[in-house]
Amino acid sequence: KAVQKDIAPATQLFTPNWIVRYMVENSLGRLWMLNNPGSGLRERMAYYIEPDGDHEDFIRVAGPEDITFCDPACGSGHILVYAFSLLFEMYLEHGYREREIPELILTKNLSGLEIDDRAAQIASLALVMCAREHDRRFFARDVAIDVHVVKPVVFGKEKNGEEVRPVPRALEKRKDLIEALTYLDEIGSLFAPSAFDMAALDEALAEIPEGDMFAQDVREHLELAKGQCEALSRTFDVVVANPPYMGSSKFNPFMNKWMKKNYPDEKSDLCFAFINRICSMKKHGGEVGIAATNSWMFLSSSEASRLKVLGTNEITSLVQLSVHGFKGIAAQVFAFTLIDKQVNGYRGGYVRLDDFDHHSLQEGKTLEAIENPECGWFYRADASTFHDIPGSPIAYWASEAIIRAFKTMDSLGTWLTTREGMATANNDQFVRSWWESPLKAIGFGIPDQETAMLSGKKWFPYQKGGEYRKWYGNNDLVVNWENDGSDIRSNIDEKT
Repeated sequence: KAVQKDIAPATQLFTPNWIVRYMVENSLGRLWMLNNPGSGLRERMAYYIEPDGDHEDFIRVAGPEDITFCDPACGSGHILVYAFSLLFEMYLEHGYREREIPELILTKNLSGLEIDDRAAQIASLALVMCAREHDRRFFARDVAIDVHVVKPVVFGKEKNGEEVRPVPRALEKRKDLIEALTYLDEIGSLFAPSAFDMAALDEALAEIPEGDMFAQDVREHLELAKGQCEALSRTFDVVVANPPYMGSSKFNPFMNKWMKKNYPDEKSDLCFAFINRICSMKKHGGEVGIAATNSWMFLSSSEASRLKVLGTNEITSLVQLSVHGFKGIAAQVFAFTLIDKQVNGYRGGYVRLDDFDHHSLQEGKTLEAIENPECGWFYRADASTFHDIPGSPIAYWASEAIIRAFKTMDSLGTWLTTREGMATANNDQFVRSWWESPLKAIGFGIPDQETAMLSGKKWFPYQKGGEYRKWYGNNDLVVNWENDGSDIRSNIDEKT
């Protein structure tokens, strides 16, 4: 199980530059293009997928200073750095002087959240160097970089059970809040403070008289807690992240319990919970870009999560990588962008890279699809049609005929009852390899049940499956089906 010190390194994954560009250009860049249709920035955004038609309902910005952008799991700042470069071009386009732009970007536009001090320091340094490139005097300007490290604030007992400071009276009944603050270095930006949480912290602060030196430590930590909660309560015009991937099998006991309580529909993986959380961090009409594992698109265990996302958001674009499309990770990955609204009849742009199964091919084939939508692996799909398929999978490649079949025809379950197939309940007793039985006792080539009964044979070929075979194989088992399987049928375990 992953303990706190392991969570950051175990979940940090370098996002390829082209995926960063795709997500930022189709969220931040998209917002800019909707507000400035004639912008020359379009020529710099090779991964931008043109919207399907005109849209009236989007966040209006008068200029680049109005845009807020956040990466809530920023790591070493790769996404923030590219957002900086795109914002810089926006400022130039609006006539700002080059050397005044970096400070404006860092104070008005960009924010990051991170649980790892080292990664946050690298992200801050990367942004400082971006700023210094355009402003030689930047180091003298004392500009604060808004990369916030989410750190625990403990009241009562530490994780190891050691008592560190008293719990303020106003927080005594807020065990969930106390627990979340204690484990902030594990849950990070997944913690979404409520208005009740903020009110409780304000009440606790109000209880402590000014100048009470004996309560100074508690006051300082309450102020720290309030600062953490304020940082986690903000909303943004654009939120983009490649969140941590960690399955529930690696959760420690606290994380397992906390995820089940706070993200019951996404409890199987941290990245699924982040999809939910990221969507809650955007303003109404805001833009989102996320990279996640493909299982969220299809598995029944993620259906409730998909329905929540699709119920209030519109998929504007999606790139589905091949099985080996993301270097350094075994899981299949996809990246997609959303807008915080639903647009009737909107057809997002989708790129499917399944046929190009190597990480070195993904970028080029994505660009080819964007430049040539008739290539065969670029699709337009209305996300509302996904609900016509049971489970609401993100089946963007499904043709109109397939969608219509699901929508108008009865499911197989209406007419048939599906079963597992043969289960002997005791393979050691009823299953053999074919060479363990005399050949004359095996009924090869028996066409039907009646012939099998009359044959007098005891053993019959058994297609049970087995290890991987590319084309053909695993035909080495036989099963005792003498007298129409009478021995197996009578072998009933009352417990099961």
